[in-house]
This record gives sequence, structure tokens and C-alpha cells, in this order.
Amino acid sequence: MLLRNYFKDYKSMDERWKISLASVVLSITSTILFLGLVYYFYKLQGNFLIDKRAIDYINHIQGKGLDTFFKTITTIGDPLTIIIMSLLILVIFYYNKFLKDGIYFVINIIGVWLFNELLKFIFKRERPILKVIEVRGYSLPSGHAMVFTAFSLMCVYFISIKIKSSTLRNISILLIITLNFLVGISRVYLRVHFLSDVIAGWCAGVLWSGIGIIIHRYMYYKSKVKLSNDEAK
Repeated sequence: MLLRNYFKDYKSMDERWKISLASVVLSITSTILFLGLVYYFYKLQGNFLIDKRAIDYINHIQGKGLDTFFKTITTIGDPLTIIIMSLLILVIFYYNKFLKDGIYFVINIIGVWLFNELLKFIFKRERPILKVIEVRGYSLPSGHAMVFTAFSLMCVYFISIKIKSSTLRNISILLIITLNFLVGISRVYLRVHFLSDVIAGWCAGVLWSGIGIIIHRYMYYKSKVKLSNDEAK
């Protein structure tokens, strides 16, 4: 009863309450999937059948054209690229008088980066042996997949609430989601991650950004409650 009353009150204060609800569902789902991967990672000692089949398929389709394409795509998820894009977003938010949102965005990206490093240290999974490009560090979960997923979903969230043009909004969201998928796949194609690493990265990225969005909506809700209380006085 208490939860139902809170939700009813929340809906009355947040016109975008469906975003919060979707974020809760996605966060729970991604957590279940991530924990399932972790369970089977230990149970199977990292020997996932999907990893073997993914590598076999890549060996079948690999060519110079795809090598060049995925080497280019993967740079979108590189740390330097993420830093530059995050700072650019911060500047755009500042220019449009959304500085607090910009700072919140950057804090989320720094947080997911640190979270990824912590998870890699916990699992300490070695990368595939036959890599197309040289990289360092552990493999699970994929940093590119996890960080860029969080980056992408936070972008999608702010685009959804800030951009009024539905055409521009939908095109931007489609482009971001497509790039996120390709960045993850590029890590498998280039043999720097197993497919299970990328799936785990996607799940963890969705979880992190989902929680970030929920917190942001809750802060918006509290501000509306405070404003309503001030007006009532």
C-alpha cells in the first residue's frame, strides 16, 4: 500500500515517470543476465560455447575490408574518444544552461569506468590469444562495451528529455544505439574480447546507466515536491 501510494504521488510529479519505470525494469533484467553469466563463467571455467562459435564465425568472414571497418569503429569506444565526447557534452550542456546535468553525465561516465576496472580485477579473465590489435588488461567485462553502453544510454536519456523535435530525437537515438552495438561487436571481431565479455559489458552498462537515470529522475521528483511545498506556503 505504501509503495503504491508513493508511486501514485511520483507519477503526479514526474511527467516522464515511464522512463523511471523502464529504467527499473532494465536494471533488474540486466542484473539477472549479468549474474547468470558470472555463474556460468565460474561453472564452465570460462568455456562458453557462444565464444567458440563467435570466433569460428569471425574466422569464416574475416577480410581486409572488415578489419579496417571494425578497427575504425572500435576507436569510438576508446578512452580518449569517450573523454573528448563527454567534455563536448559538458560544454553543450553548459551553453544551454544545463550545467548540473552535464556534471551529472560526466560523473556517471567516470563512475562506470571505475566500476569496469573493479569488475575486471575481480574476474581476472585473460583475453583471447589471437588478437588482431594489441591491448592490455583483463577481459571480463569488456570496457568498451560497458562504458560505451552507459555513455550511449545516458545520451539517449538526455536526448529524450531535452530535444523537442521527434525526428531529430529518433534519428539520434537510432544512430547511438547502432554505434553502441557495433562497438561491442568490434571487440569480438578484433579478438580482444570474447562474446561473453561483450554481453557482460552490455548488461553491466545497462545496469549502471539505469541506476543513474533512476537517480536523476528521483532528483527531479524531489525538486518538484519542494517547489510544490514552497508554493503551498
